[in-house]
Amino acid sequence: MSLRLGSNISRKVRSRGPKWENLGLKVATLGALGKVPLAPGTVASCLGLLIHLFLQGLPGPWKWGILGFLGVIGIWSAGCAERVLDRKDPPQVVIDEVLGMTAALAGLGTGLLTLGAAFVLFRILDVLKPPPIREVENILPGGWAVVGDDLAAAVGVQLLVRVLGAFWPLLVH
Repeated sequence: MSLRLGSNISRKVRSRGPKWENLGLKVATLGALGKVPLAPGTVASCLGLLIHLFLQGLPGPWKWGILGFLGVIGIWSAGCAERVLDRKDPPQVVIDEVLGMTAALAGLGTGLLTLGAAFVLFRILDVLKPPPIREVENILPGGWAVVGDDLAAAVGVQLLVRVLGAFWPLLVH
C-alpha cells in the first residue's frame, strides 16, 4: 500500500508498512503457536486459561487493564495478519482465541469444573459459531471481526456458565 501524496511520504509508508504488518502477523500467530499442526485454536485457548490463572493474583483494575491491552493488540495484529496473508480470519491467527478464552473466564472462579466447562463451551461456540456469533464476524471489519467473534463466544460462555451455575452451584467455584 502506498500513498500518492509525494515521493517522500510514499516511500515512508511503503518502507514502514510491511515491517509493522509482519510484526503484527508474528504477534497474531503468537510465533510458532499459530503453526501447531493440530488444533492451534485449542492450544491457544489453553494459553488463555493459563493467563486467566495468572491474572487471579492481581487486583481487579490490573486484570481488566491487561485484558483491554490484549484486546487492542489482538485487534491490531489480527488486522495485520489478514492483510499480510490476504485471507479473512486466517487459521494461523490465534491471539483471538487467547483473548476470547481469557474473557470467557473473566470473573469466574478457578475451580477445575468451572475451568473445564468454560473451556469446552468456548471451543464449541468458537468452532460452530452459532448465531449471533457468526453475524459479529460478518458485520465487523478486519481485526475487529477476527477478535469480535471470539469475544461474542466469551459472552456466550459467561451466560451459559452463570445460568448453569444457578442450578448447579459447584460449576461456578
